[in-house]
Amino acid sequence: LMTMLSWLKSLFKIKPLPRKTMELQANLQAIGGLPMQGEAEFETYENGEWEFETEVDFRNGSPAEPLTVYMKGRPIMSLRAEYDESEGKLSSRRGDILSVTPEEGMPIEVKRGGETVLAGQFERHPKFA
Repeated sequence: LMTMLSWLKSLFKIKPLPRKTMELQANLQAIGGLPMQGEAEFETYENGEWEFETEVDFRNGSPAEPLTVYMKGRPIMSLRAEYDESEGKLSSRRGDILSVTPEEGMPIEVKRGGETVLAGQFERHPKFA
């Protein structure tokens, strides 16, 4: 069994994930009572890699729609609409580029066209305080 497991690992080149060194989270609140809410996370790892993910949940049967994440006034990522949520992910492992690096206290906005529909602020996850 161990030989087979070793063979499978070599076949898929499975490597253990590097240790997470920091995580920032932003709770995204709807503007003007819109039926949605969301969250954003930025994680860094000991090997220098990072991941940035944003998810928006639509409520009350509202269909998901494409949205755009902004930081420091710049568009960062488009969120793909699927069923009742819109989401997106960037990762240095895939070669993605993050034009603004999230920092503690930094505001984040999610826009539909030019209209801000969600907003929040990055806070350090308590585990990394």
